[in-house]
Parts: sequence; structure tokens; C-alpha cells
Amino acid sequence: MKRRTDTMRVMIISHDRATIRALKLALGRKMEEIPEIASAYSREQTLSLAKKEEFDILICDADMPGEEGVQAIRELRQKKYRGGVILISSQCSPKIAREALHLEAGDFLLKPVDAAELWEAARGVIKRYKEKQEEELKRDYGDCWMENHMAIKELFWKDVCLGRIRNDPETISRKAQGCNIHLDADARCRMVLITIKNVEEVQKRWGEELCQAAIQNLAKGIVKGNVQTSQVIVIYTRVVVILDEREGERFREVGPRLVERCQEMLGAQILCYVSENIFCEEMEKTYSGLLRFSKDDVLCQDSIQYVKKEQMCGENREKQWKERVILPSDWGEMIFAGQTDRLIEKLRRFLVEQAKKKRLDEMSFRILQQDLLQLFFACMEYRELKAHQLFEDPEIYKYYQTACYSIDGMCSWIRRCMELMNRLSFPEGSGRGEEMAGRIKNLIKENLKSGISRREIAEKLNLNPDYVNRLFKSETGMTVKEYAIKKRMKQAEHLLKHSDLAVSAVAAEVGYDNFSHFIRMFRKETGYTPKQYRKKFREPNVEKT
Repeated sequence: MKRRTDTMRVMIISHDRATIRALKLALGRKMEEIPEIASAYSREQTLSLAKKEEFDILICDADMPGEEGVQAIRELRQKKYRGGVILISSQCSPKIAREALHLEAGDFLLKPVDAAELWEAARGVIKRYKEKQEEELKRDYGDCWMENHMAIKELFWKDVCLGRIRNDPETISRKAQGCNIHLDADARCRMVLITIKNVEEVQKRWGEELCQAAIQNLAKGIVKGNVQTSQVIVIYTRVVVILDEREGERFREVGPRLVERCQEMLGAQILCYVSENIFCEEMEKTYSGLLRFSKDDVLCQDSIQYVKKEQMCGENREKQWKERVILPSDWGEMIFAGQTDRLIEKLRRFLVEQAKKKRLDEMSFRILQQDLLQLFFACMEYRELKAHQLFEDPEIYKYYQTACYSIDGMCSWIRRCMELMNRLSFPEGSGRGEEMAGRIKNLIKENLKSGISRREIAEKLNLNPDYVNRLFKSETGMTVKEYAIKKRMKQAEHLLKHSDLAVSAVAAEVGYDNFSHFIRMFRKETGYTPKQYRKKFREPNVEKT
């Protein structure tokens, strides 16, 4: 016989019509979920009704002549009747107590039965019955059914948030009913979108799926009220909490604790974006609005933000996109010079300033990322590297995908790119920046007399000639040519002061074949001709050579 689970079926068993009427009246006033109450006046009538319909509660008068009511329930128990039993009697005797125990009665009441006591007893039996029914359901169908039902519930709420179900209360209610989900379409709820600020660090430590599952489980601690209307789900890479209105108000209290627990247990710095109270048909718009707001929140300063509807509408986004953020010109020079720390410092300061001016949102962040990527590719071309090498490292691609979530994410991506480009440019541990400039200086010094061109230096260091010049100028403030001239003039000064070599010989010694050109360059550098310089600065007692 199929058991109905949407309503409760009750049978009152007594030989006394007045008792049955009084009990019916008491139950009918209190329990709206009992649509019909059956009456039985004998053992035979009880068994006959129980054969036609399975009752959830039997209220039995133990004072019936010949114990007909008790005998009927005893036989029903032998036939595996699993519903609740309430015994009533005019006396409380050890015999009645033993009978109640044997019949697995949920409660025992003395006549005359008080309506409130009957209601409390019936409510307790119903509660125990439902718990027992769930246990039986698990035994019959196993934990697999429960897990599948939870998955169905999560999928339902996910479909509502993503707009896969038409946004009207009737359609959403009908779909919920089909999934065996209780939903009051006229009740309001709050939505909480949870993202991770330090996503790169957390994913590296825990992995994306494990971290999401952990945050989801921690967030479930929030749902302490109506578990039917409150739900914690994962949508793509974010955790979404749907709270009934009462639980939504409690979030101001429990939200900070959730933030603390995620930090303590997972090392995850979560950001919670909380909506206003909404109805079910507003969930899709609210989810997309919170998602957009979270992406635009590049500063990520507040762990919990309460977002108003007008903050999610994005009416001024098109205007903001037109106000394109222009990269400072010196960023390119720092990229070409491999100055990672200096670039990151300037980048962070610049982005914070732009964010405070409300000029940074997700779209402007992505435009800025593409402009930086263009500079990276230009730098790689100068260094004779291939563009695809930047994304051969899978970690770089992960950082690229999360760079637009926050200023920290953008800085982390740029640092990874700079480190990779520098590593590819200096393959044999040849150093970068200051160390590379030192190697260029040594090559110039070693070839002062014979001379060495920028191209020759680049070939010796396996670098692009233009990149050599940019790197060297960034570190020294001079081009390779300017530095070579200065070193030659310093050597010429030394020879004019400390030797008796002819000026033409000095010119040849420092790599100048054209004597007139040497004189012009020397005068430009020192303000004197070589002869004037020697006369003014020559050390005494210099032996003739």
C-alpha cells in the first residue's frame, strides 16, 4: 500500500462516540495538515479501515471493553504497522504502562484529554514519524538517494541563479515542486557571493575544487534555520549562499566568523558580497549583479560588503570604459630593462590611485592587461624570443586568467611574466639588470683600444642589440656608445697626465684612428684640447717615453 507523505492520516479508536467527537474537534482545530480523521468503534472496524488505508497515527482508547482497541493495534504491529500510536485511558496503571511499551506507543494521555496536551502529543508523534520515515527511506534506497537529492537541489538553485529557469514565481515554484524542494515564492531571501582574494596562493596550496568544497562546508554552518530555503552551492569558481530572510539578517553576526574560520583553517582571504532582500524571480539578476560588482572590486579592501541594487546595475560602465587607462611611458622601459621590482612598485601605486578615482572596473582592467601583454610581446621580440614562450608555462596561464580579479592578482601575473622573460633572456645564469650591465662594462673595458660595437656585445651575451642598449641605459643612465666614449676619454686623461706619449699616440691607444675626431671628442668631454689638458694637469716628474 502506498504511503502518502504530503498529509497525515489519523484514526481514532474508541467505543465511546463522545470521546471520538471530542478528540476530532481538538485535532481539527490545531492541525491543518490532517485533512481527514477516521473513526473506529471496534477491533473489526479498526482492522478493516487499516486494510484500506495506511494511517500515520492511531489514537486508541485503552478502556474499550475486552481491550478491543489494544488488541487491534497489537495485530497491526504484528503486520508491520510502522505509524505512531497514542494511548488514552481513565487510569494510569502498571498494566497500561506495560501495554504502551509493548505497542511502541509514542505517548500516553489521561482522560479527560486536554486539547493542548493532545496537540503536543500528536506533534511529537508526527516529528518522530517523519524522522523514522527518513531513516526507512535511507534503508530502502540507501545514501545514494539522499546524495542525488542534494545534487538535484543544488542544480535547481544553480539553474535559478544562471537564468536557466524562466524568471517568474509560478515557473520557479513549479520547478521546485518537481524537484521535491519546498519554496515559498512570496518569501524573501538574501544572496551572498563568496570569492577568494588570495586565489593563487590558496589554489596552489589546496587545489581549486578542494578549496571550494571546504569553503562550501564552512558556509553551511550559516544555514541553521530553514534548510529548505537556505542553500550553499558552487557556481563555477565561486561559492553562493542563499539565505532565507531571517538567516540573512543573522549574516551580520555570523559573516565575520566565516571570514575568520576560512583564514584560520584554509589560509583563504574570502570576500563576501551580500545582496539586499530579494524574491526568487530576482535571483538571476542579483547573481549577475553581485558577480559584476565583485569583478569591479579590484581593491578588495572589505571582507564583507553589503551591495545595494543600484550598485549592481552598471549604468555607468559604458562611460567608464571610454575613459581608457593609459599606461605611463616609463613602464615599457622598465619592462625592456627587466626591472621587475621597480615596475611592480609603480604599477601597484598607479592602480590604487586609479581605483580610488573609480576608473578601474573589470573591463578597464582587461584592457590594461592587454596593453601590458603587448609590451611583453614587444620586449620578447627585441630579445629574440617567441611570443608563445610566455604561455608555455601553465602557471603563467593560470595567473593570466585571475589577473583581472584584483590589483594583487595583476601584480602577481606581471611578476611571473617578468621573471619568465628574464629567465629566458639569460639562459645560463648570466644574471640580469645590474649584473648584466657590469658584464657590458667589462667588455667595453677589455676592448677599449680595438673598440667593440653594440652588436658585437649583443652577440657575446646572446641578446638583442636594442635590448642591450635599453638595459644598459636603464642601469647606468647612458647608452653603450656614450659609456664607451666616456671610458676612452678617462683613459686618455690618465695617459696625458701620467705619460709622455704624443697626443696622436694617446688617440691610437684609446681606439681613435682619426686624430681630429679624437681632439673634438676630448674637448667636448673635458673642455680642453689634449695639449691644454696635459699642460694644466700633467703630473710632475713624468719620464719621457
